[in-house]
Amino acid sequence: MLLMHVYMETYGCTANLGDSKRMEAALASGGHMVVHDMQDADCIIINTCVIIERTERNMLKRIEALRKSGKRLIVAGCMPAVRDIDAETIIPTKLEKICELFDLSCEIRKVCPSSIGVTGILPISEGCVGECAYCIAKKARGNLLSYPLETLAETAKSYVEKGVKEIRLTSQDTAAYGLDTGVRLPELIRTITSIDGGFRLRIGMMNPATAFDITDELVDVFASKKVFKFLHLPVQSGSDRILDLMRRGYSVSDFRHILEAFRSRFPEMTISTDFIVGFPAETDRDFEASVALLKDIKSTKVNIKRFSRRKGTPAYDMPDILDRVKKERSRKLSMVSRRISLAVHRSWVGRSVEVMVTEGGNNQFSDYRCSAALKGSENENSMCKDLVVHGKGAGARGSIIARDGTYKHIVVRTDQASRMLGSRHKVLITDARENYLIGEF
Repeated sequence: MLLMHVYMETYGCTANLGDSKRMEAALASGGHMVVHDMQDADCIIINTCVIIERTERNMLKRIEALRKSGKRLIVAGCMPAVRDIDAETIIPTKLEKICELFDLSCEIRKVCPSSIGVTGILPISEGCVGECAYCIAKKARGNLLSYPLETLAETAKSYVEKGVKEIRLTSQDTAAYGLDTGVRLPELIRTITSIDGGFRLRIGMMNPATAFDITDELVDVFASKKVFKFLHLPVQSGSDRILDLMRRGYSVSDFRHILEAFRSRFPEMTISTDFIVGFPAETDRDFEASVALLKDIKSTKVNIKRFSRRKGTPAYDMPDILDRVKKERSRKLSMVSRRISLAVHRSWVGRSVEVMVTEGGNNQFSDYRCSAALKGSENENSMCKDLVVHGKGAGARGSIIARDGTYKHIVVRTDQASRMLGSRHKVLITDARENYLIGEF
């Protein structure tokens, strides 16, 4: 095959972004060039997300628009695995398919994904062990396949040698890592944090069902100075009855047990969680249990989604709840979430914190973060509007994003943004927003 100029678009979760970076690395290894302007491309790859119905509709519209460009179109990601697409397609994260399409000789587990600025994404596994009643991702991603610890450690070391300061471990469920091999997530974290260098790890989403039996080990390895004190633990509902219908595999008390174990060791830890409102058979009482749980745990990062029926899942045939009811519950929970987040963030005003600069103004991660709003999270949409429209954060030129040890999102204005990536500073918190803090050096 002739060497080609390839343009890529990525939507969805951090794992999807990691997959795209692996594709880019594979293409570059074969002499192809990844370009950032569609007009310069011979071929377009769109890495899709179909987590909810609205996202799928948006993906189809975007695919149709890209098809009109007249360029070769490859649809990657979750969509080709769950429905037929009128384009040359590959199934999610099957890097060998990219290698076949572009005549590359590469091995899926030995391609080191490129980094973005000082941040590197490290996918640690593919698929999951869950059987959630509503989730289409299992159909798209398949069963768990954990990548070898040695290969992941080598990749992490190569990142550090390249100057990466933040390594994000990603997968559909990081806590499931190693259930198929016997080498669990705490051992992986311990191995990577033993690498010399001034970097930090951000651990991606953990399902409470798979994190429960390794909670104590996780708390111990999180004590490392190289691990951000950030926990993404999606609860989905405050009602055990709904969790059972969802087939989540844990109870609210299990979720609380994990949370309390971390907070007792790291009181100021940043907690991120997810809720689905309007799941079939969710009563007002079930919903109020979710509201009460959120008020109690005071999570400052909450992803709230309205239930969306996905064909091919057990929940598809369950009696659906009226859209107006879902919308009202979503609005109420979002309002509670915003109040909690703003109150917690305001309590940080006046404090001095040690931070690491991870992103500059107009950074690629910022653009990606707002494209993720297609997933339908009201809080994500709110953050994107605040940052981009009002120009007070990631999307604003003349500013940087820094993270403290608990991974709080801190925006600092500076005209030296491009020179500061990866550097560490002390910052005074001067103001607060629902989704981020504002500081000054």
